Amino acid sequence: MTALSLGLLVGLAIASVFIGLFWPGWGLIPRRRSMTKAAERVRVEDAVKHLYECESNGGMPSIQSVAGAARLTVDEAAETLHTLQRLHLIEMERDGIRLTEAGREKGLHVLRAHRLWESYLADRTGYPEAEWHGRAHDLEHGLSAADVHALSARLQHPTHDPHGDPIPIAHGEFRGDTGVPLTTAPVGRPLRIL
Repeated sequence: MTALSLGLLVGLAIASVFIGLFWPGWGLIPRRRSMTKAAERVRVEDAVKHLYECESNGGMPSIQSVAGAARLTVDEAAETLHTLQRLHLIEMERDGIRLTEAGREKGLHVLRAHRLWESYLADRTGYPEAEWHGRAHDLEHGLSAADVHALSARLQHPTHDPHGDPIPIAHGEFRGDTGVPLTTAPVGRPLRIL
């Protein structure tokens, strides 16, 4: 083998490695960055949804509750809360964590997507009930408002998920009767079970 052909082979090998590492879209480094961004988006959305649910139910969220809800370590939850603050989705005050208006909108969006996906999985697939929540959690992330609206339309705009929880409309309102737990209903009164 001549020095020229050896140099050409080495050059091709280096170019191949470079392409494999850096090529936009499918190179190792761009894919890694994309996966990291997706994981951060899931963390942010899980945390915001948890904070929205806490706020809606009158609860006081904490770093520990965010960690539990988003399946994070306490350090990761603290880091995620700092990200939410940087994104202006929360305000951290002495007496607790509060969603901003943008945070409430984001939390509502993720909650709406989750409940619509649970409805889809219950009504349109053969998945057992035990899998609806986990699968809906995997599907709820990264959807645009148009995607969520299309899913709602495909399901004919349900008002409640299969567990009986109300599905908010896009602007945050809950349609129809939000119902009461069966255990608190008056005895002897006819009820409609959703």
